[in-house]
Parts: sequence; structure tokens; C-alpha cells
Amino acid sequence: MKKMNFYKRVALIAFPVILQQIINMSVNLCDGIMVGQLKETAISGVSAGNQFYLLFNILCMGLGGGTAVLVNQLWGKQEIVEIKKAITIMIRLCIGIATIFMLLSLFGTQAIVRIFSNNPEVCGEAEKYLRTMSFAYIIHGLGLTLSIVYRSVGVVWLSLISSAVSFGLNIFFNWVFIFGKLGFEPMGVKGTALGTVIARAVEFIVIVGYVLFRDKRIGYRISYLKMKCSSISAEYKRYALPVVISDVMLQLGNNLIAIIMGHMKNSEIMMAANNVTTITVQISTFFILGLSNAASIIVGNTIGEGKKQEAFGYGKKFLYISIVVGIIAAGLIELLNPIILKAYVLERETIECTKQLVNAISCIVVFQSVSSVLTKGVLRGGGDTRFLMVADVLFLWITAAPLGFLCGIVLELSSFWVYFVMKIDLVIKAVWCTYRLYKGTWVRDCV
Repeated sequence: MKKMNFYKRVALIAFPVILQQIINMSVNLCDGIMVGQLKETAISGVSAGNQFYLLFNILCMGLGGGTAVLVNQLWGKQEIVEIKKAITIMIRLCIGIATIFMLLSLFGTQAIVRIFSNNPEVCGEAEKYLRTMSFAYIIHGLGLTLSIVYRSVGVVWLSLISSAVSFGLNIFFNWVFIFGKLGFEPMGVKGTALGTVIARAVEFIVIVGYVLFRDKRIGYRISYLKMKCSSISAEYKRYALPVVISDVMLQLGNNLIAIIMGHMKNSEIMMAANNVTTITVQISTFFILGLSNAASIIVGNTIGEGKKQEAFGYGKKFLYISIVVGIIAAGLIELLNPIILKAYVLERETIECTKQLVNAISCIVVFQSVSSVLTKGVLRGGGDTRFLMVADVLFLWITAAPLGFLCGIVLELSSFWVYFVMKIDLVIKAVWCTYRLYKGTWVRDCV
């Protein structure tokens, strides 16, 4: 592939993902602004309740991403029947996991939210949010995993279109339910969740409708859920499941960080600031996510075509691009944060805390870019999923989490240093994965 063809292919894959992230970010931003008109307790309640839902979301992304590791290479070989089997395994797992999360959200809500905060008012708001969100697990899980897998076969616009359709509905219904418009009673935090559930339902209809009735590349049908998948089950366990474990352990680590924030001396301020900061980070890092997706698909397809040396060359190119994107993201974070802050009704202490978190993120986002593109993109596309599982789990749990507890709970350091050490694993991972990239042992034929 000539150089210009390479960058064109990167753009064609990354651009729809970037647009989807912009839409998702816009939804989160509008949700945050609407909830932010209530009070800090409501913001913190949504943040606490969202941690459990985010665990499910990340698990589904890992499930879809792990399946995509196989589908990327199978598509390069044009083995359509094996792709159908991989999708069948993914759907079965997704439905089972979503059912468990739904039952926990309905009947174990109180115990769940108290893990993330010991503030009674915050817990009360979080319970309202999480119970309502329980109805979104199955539809969101299936829609998300299918859209991730279909990117691997060139259907990169499916998730963008579905997100765009649900975007307007989400904002509209949030406005109606949160503030009590068009004759409805004001529902506050519960209204945020209800609007999201409706939007996810529409998104599900668009994605599944395309997969079952319009798609000609794979031609998946409901009857395939009964098909035998033994011919690919061993490869699925070996290459896909480590991605699921890796992503789940990462999110559990992030949940632990949220728990640390929820038990700090200024927990309500810290959690509200973190919620605002998360939106700022999403605005600046959607290029990183798009680049990671492009890296995984291009590298995986190239290996599937039997061009391992070309895949190694592409890996190095993606590393260089990730450094540039990280530097740009750092500048955007500092530039956009003052603008984002003006949209919220916050106390002075919360604003100062938010500024400290943003400064910490600006210092670390370059390493985040390199780490994400290598772990979620290049090395994952190359089938090096076991190594990535160790890297993700090891550095987060033996460095970031313990240091976060020490600095946040024991030493009670400033918000800047607490957040910085909580993300220190990204720095270590970026260096270690770069060494792994140049070593070349990550290029593997998975199927």
C-alpha cells in the first residue's frame, strides 16, 4: 500500500468513529449541563451511578473488541462462515452478561452505589439513576458489540448513523423528563436515565435492523444463534477473552479510582469536578479513539491477508501519529476547559478542583494517546491480546490504584497529584508497549 493510500484508509475508518465520538460527547455534555443546573449532589449522583453502568459498557466494548480481533483477520481471509460463528459466540455472551447486570441494577442498587460514595444524598440520587438505566443493558450491549464488529468488515458508518439518530432523541427526552416539560412532572436525575434508555432503544433498532435486513457482507440471521461454533471456540478463548478480561480489569481499576474519590475528604467536590473533567477529556481525545480503531482494523486485515511485514511497518507509523495526536489533545484540553466550566453552575471550590484535574490530564494525555493506540489498536490487531491483558492489569493494580489510595486517602494531597498518580499506569504502559512494538513478537496469525 502506498503511503497516501495508507493515510486515506486510516481516514476512512477513523473519521466515522471520530464523528460518533463527537456525537456521544455532545450527548454527555448536554446531559452534564442539564443535570448541572440542579445541584452538586445530582452531578455526583449521576457520576456515582454511572460507574457501574460504565463497567458494563466497557465489558461490552471488550467483548466487541475481542471478537473484532478475530473478525479483522477472518475478513482478510474472507472466511465468512467463521465470522458468523464468532458473532454468534459474542451475542450469546452479551445477552447473558446484560441479564446479570440488569438484575443487579434492579435488586442490588443500594449495595452497588454505596461502594462508590458514602454520602447519603449522593447515594439516593445514584439509586434513582441506576434503577432506571437497568432497562438499557440488553439493547445497548447488543447494539454496541455488533457495531464494533461490523467496523472490521468495512461498515464503519453504521454506529455513526445510529448514534446520530439517537442523539436528538436523547437531548429532547432529557429536556422533557429532567425539567418536566410538555406536561410531564420534573424527574431530575431519573429523567436523565429515562431519556438515555429511549435513545438506546432507537439506536438498537437501527443497528439490528441493518444487520438482519440490509447487510450483504456477512448476512447474519437470528437462526445462526443455534449454530455450532466449536471450530472457532478455541481461538475465541485464546484471543478474544483476554481482551474482555483486560478491559474489565481496567474499568474495575477506574471504578476503584472513583471509589477513592468518593471517600476523600472533599469527596462531593472531587466527584463533581471529575464529572466535568471527563467531558473535557472526551472532547479532546476522540481522535485517539478513532486512530485506535483504524490501527486495529488495518493491522488485523493486513495480517489476515498474509502481509506480516507490512503490518509491522503500519504499527510504527501509528506510533508516530499517536504522539502527534496526543500533543494536540493536550492543547485542546487546556483551551476548552474554561469554556466548558462556564456552562456549569458550580461552587468556587469545585471550579478550582476541576482546573487542577485538567492540568494533570494535560500532562498525561500524550502517554494516554500512545498507550491507547498501541494497546487498543496495533498490538490488539496483531493478536497480542495476552500480553496486553498482563500490561493493563499489572500496572493499574500495582501502581496507579495503590498510589491513588495513598495520596488521596492517607496523605490527602492536592487534587492534581491525586489524579496524576491515578493515571501513572498510562505512562508506564506507553513505554513498555513501545518496546514491545519494536521487538516485533506481537505480529500473529490468530485464525
